[in-house]
Amino acid sequence: MFQALGKLAAAIHGPEAAQSLMRLAMADAKGESRSAWRGGAIRETIELHAEIGEVDVAIELARKMRSPAGQRITLAPLLARQERWGELHEVLAGAATALEASDLCYAVKFVWAPAR
Repeated sequence: MFQALGKLAAAIHGPEAAQSLMRLAMADAKGESRSAWRGGAIRETIELHAEIGEVDVAIELARKMRSPAGQRITLAPLLARQERWGELHEVLAGAATALEASDLCYAVKFVWAPAR
């Protein structure tokens, strides 16, 4: 609910107006009792930060994620969007398996940072 309100507030009044709602959305996501859903809820909130124009905030939040794999899959497209190639290289180099590396490349290319 806080995510939807934050997106609406950002659309009407700008990202500054949505900051308190976005903090509540992140707190709600982190408080998710089902651990299998918690990572997805946090990622969705981070994606929303990027969507409303707060990409640097989204990058900082992604860096704070507990799961290394979740951190990489969330952070890679954000870094690509901001054209931070050196940092993106470090994230991609951290992939633990070939499957994770391919998932990261897919996320960069097709999910958040489609080709121009």
